[in-house]
Amino acid sequence: DELPYPDREFIQQSMFIKKNLKIGKKIAWMMATRGCPFICNFCTSKVVWTISYRKRSPKNIVGEIKELVEKYNVNHINFADDTLTIDKQWTFDLCKEIRRSGLNITWSCNSQTSVVTRDMLYAMRKVGCEQIWFGVESGSKKIRWAMEKFITTESIINAFQWAHEAGLKTRAYMIVGGPGESYETIKESEELIAKINPTAISWTINTMLPGLKGYDDAVKKGIIE
Repeated sequence: DELPYPDREFIQQSMFIKKNLKIGKKIAWMMATRGCPFICNFCTSKVVWTISYRKRSPKNIVGEIKELVEKYNVNHINFADDTLTIDKQWTFDLCKEIRRSGLNITWSCNSQTSVVTRDMLYAMRKVGCEQIWFGVESGSKKIRWAMEKFITTESIINAFQWAHEAGLKTRAYMIVGGPGESYETIKESEELIAKINPTAISWTINTMLPGLKGYDDAVKKGIIE
């Protein structure tokens, strides 16, 4: 909270908004938290932000949203946080602060299936959350564990079901090419997608980047020179 709000004139916020009117929304991105306590070995967040999870206060966050609405007529916020909903009580407090503000906005965010509840998703929907994006990565528990993505299939199915019940659109982030990937494990991903029925899917290829354990392992094995 001690940090000032971003200088959006410097990043030409108005130009960004104009270029992103295709869906009829005036969108701005912001961050409410930094750091992610999870250790997924395909993700550089822990290198960039560390695993120390720190949060701005809900009042401070809503203050920035108000500034975006007043200065740029923004009506939709995309939260760029790696995992917005790690702290359950803080998430409910943020929802309460958005409601108290009377702001007429919609918003979207990233989360992880292990850190949401049905009540939380309903609360988020009531104060304008339209979309939630979950990192699923693989339908195979073996592949998820190899990537140190320690979420259960049950938590994935539950999170998507609760989100759909609450009226939220969903996105499943999926990775192909994790350690030990095969046609059989890709088939498991296809089967899980059919079960959770996300509104959208983002497929990416597993890419080892410097600073990650997977990168160091790939160098040792001669996969990366």
